[in-house]
Amino acid sequence: MPDVFFTSDQHFGHKLIIDFESRPFSSVEEMDQVMIRKWNAVVGVEDTVFHLGDFSFLNLERTRDIVSALNGYKILILGNHDRSRGRSWWLKAGFNEVSEYPIVYKDFFFSHMNRCT
Repeated sequence: MPDVFFTSDQHFGHKLIIDFESRPFSSVEEMDQVMIRKWNAVVGVEDTVFHLGDFSFLNLERTRDIVSALNGYKILILGNHDRSRGRSWWLKAGFNEVSEYPIVYKDFFFSHMNRCT
């Protein structure tokens, strides 16, 4: 039976996130490859993944390469760093579904929350 996973804030291609979040990588290329490998070690091809925003800082071609390398049926809920590209851009990048708004799944409410003040 397929599993359902939830994740957010990979920031593929975002070099500065390594320092901002003290990620243990020497380069953005290393970070991206490790995150792809770790995703696929857990997520099977029949599984569903809800990505709760801030997926990639890369261009369409490179983002499409990453999305296609990741296992699972992928649903993106746009985060603050994703919104400038719009829903159609992310569908072209390979996400199976994209939502500009929070969604309800079973008894849970999912969104990408920035900082609340």
